[in-house]
Amino acid sequence: MQEYAKPEVKFGIIREMTARDNNMLNISWLCELAGVSRSGYYKWLDNEPKRQERENCDKADFALILAAYQFRGYDKGARGIYMRLLHQSPPIVMNIKKCYLCTILDAYTKQILSYVASDSFEIDFVLETINLLIKNHGVSLTAETLINSDQGSHYTSYSFIQIVKDFNLRQSMSRKANCWDNAPQESFYGHMKDEIDISKCQDFTAVKVIIDDWMDYYNNDRYQWDLARLSPNEFAEYTRTEKYPLSVYTPPENSSP
Repeated sequence: MQEYAKPEVKFGIIREMTARDNNMLNISWLCELAGVSRSGYYKWLDNEPKRQERENCDKADFALILAAYQFRGYDKGARGIYMRLLHQSPPIVMNIKKCYLCTILDAYTKQILSYVASDSFEIDFVLETINLLIKNHGVSLTAETLINSDQGSHYTSYSFIQIVKDFNLRQSMSRKANCWDNAPQESFYGHMKDEIDISKCQDFTAVKVIIDDWMDYYNNDRYQWDLARLSPNEFAEYTRTEKYPLSVYTPPENSSP
């Protein structure tokens, strides 16, 4: 359990280890080994029903949106989806979303390696994201590279699977109704939602400007305690060159390359 892992990731591992049959592991010892508090672990367990409730609500809403999007085989934009939901019985009222976002996050450096914002829910923006990853980072990708996602229709599509296969990469998917399988990405989106405000944006272009600026800030200037007090891009460079950029601080041993 590396120090750079988020507490919620460590909590999930501890729960999985102690839930096994004939478990002989001590929770206090596991928490100490992981560098998390025992009280924090039990608080995380207590909050699990709320987390699962939010996750189930999100999945149910997504299923409604997807069904509206695919109604009668014709793809629709945000307004078309909104109006289709209004024609349900009883009517379903949801906000008109200004855009969709697909990101690929490096599980070790926490860099956003590729992202695409789109005003359409069509699969093309997801395919563009994986193509950008290959274009910009193809030299560092190997057959050991693992692309993990949820089980959304975009990631189970033939087009997406074929791109991954064509470049000899591996694909995995989170278990259904288990957002913790992709906890780093979920944590990233949580921080993003907390830190940006698109409520005053009137169109997709305005939203994209904010997203582009925040992505640049996140990779270059949003320092993370568990990344040896560096930004994701700084940490990636540190792991590559072994040259620590801060002269007034010595990184902890377990965060060294």
